[in-house]
Amino acid sequence: MLIRKHTERYPNSITDGELVGTFNSTITEYNDTNVNEDTVYYYTAFPYDTTGNYNISNPNYVY
Repeated sequence: MLIRKHTERYPNSITDGELVGTFNSTITEYNDTNVNEDTVYYYTAFPYDTTGNYNISNPNYVY
């Protein structure tokens, strides 16, 4: 899974916004410590398959 964040909207592609990280399938939570206290961040998680193809049509959004 690839996670990206943005301060204005949800990232809409695997290159949009700031890269938070790329994680394997066993991750269950992540704490982003690279944030500013008074800033709203929008996160999108893009899952990928075993061949490395990202599922950009079904991302997961987190506010």
